[in-house]
Amino acid sequence: MPEISISAEKIFSIAGFPVTNTLLMGWLVVLTLSAIAIIFFRRPRRVPNGIQNIFEIAVEWVLGLMDNVFGDRERSEKYFPIIATIFLFVLLSNWFGIFPVLGSIGIITPTHDGASKFVPLFRSSASDINFTLALAIIAVVLIQVLGIAAIGAKKYAGRFFTLKGPVEFAVGMLE
Repeated sequence: MPEISISAEKIFSIAGFPVTNTLLMGWLVVLTLSAIAIIFFRRPRRVPNGIQNIFEIAVEWVLGLMDNVFGDRERSEKYFPIIATIFLFVLLSNWFGIFPVLGSIGIITPTHDGASKFVPLFRSSASDINFTLALAIIAVVLIQVLGIAAIGAKKYAGRFFTLKGPVEFAVGMLE
């Protein structure tokens, strides 16, 4: 009976750094996204045709959604690369995790009790808590940095630390 592992399994090490199966899947997703970008966007045409039409329709649709949130097209276009990169990376990581062939490629390793265990070479990146933690840290840091860049450090800090009233002060401390 196959064992379900909660933590990512170590496949090999590079200079003492453990390379896990979820990290390999992340690298595969990055390579796939890079290959798609190189293949489809190396020679964009002014008048799109074929697959470029589909990409442009998708980009315009997402920018339209972002316009509703940000209020104008300029800000939407400014933050689109960050939002689209995180979205596509998470989407492809999850899709690759359910791709049937990738989960069946693996190695058989001995366990401490003498039995053998199948360790998949590729496992969904989203199944590792470190993936979620890293994305959360990146998102929080980016939000703070971009917020300071947009309105300035003093005004940005003033949104959190205010003495207008006890409720506003408590909310600022929570945020």
